[in-house]
Amino acid sequence: MNETMYESQKNQALPNQEMTNKNVGCVYLVTSKDIEVVKLGLCKEIDENIRNKCTAWYGKSTQIISFDCTNKKRLKQKFQSTFREQMNTPSLFTKEKLIDYVKFLSSITKTSDVEEQIQYMNLK
Repeated sequence: MNETMYESQKNQALPNQEMTNKNVGCVYLVTSKDIEVVKLGLCKEIDENIRNKCTAWYGKSTQIISFDCTNKKRLKQKFQSTFREQMNTPSLFTKEKLIDYVKFLSSITKTSDVEEQIQYMNLK
């Protein structure tokens, strides 16, 4: 009987762990010389599939910058509420504030190489 109780407790703990793991990943920004917006996206990790998809949608000059986080959905909501005035749709934002978006996400995720990322994207 004791072993049965342990098994039921173990099974109850798994959904909570699974929920936590679903939120771990990254928030990313995508832009290009060919578009006038910045796309905000969520994923587990930036892989070749995401890079190819972004390049297909936004052209060869696509730039992707990602920020690792423990709760990507909450970070996206915080971003959307902070930059509500720049939001065209829940995932598209005006390009003029791109440097502010990068600094905001870097400060929350404690990304240390923000200056390198800004230079990479030719934002200065």
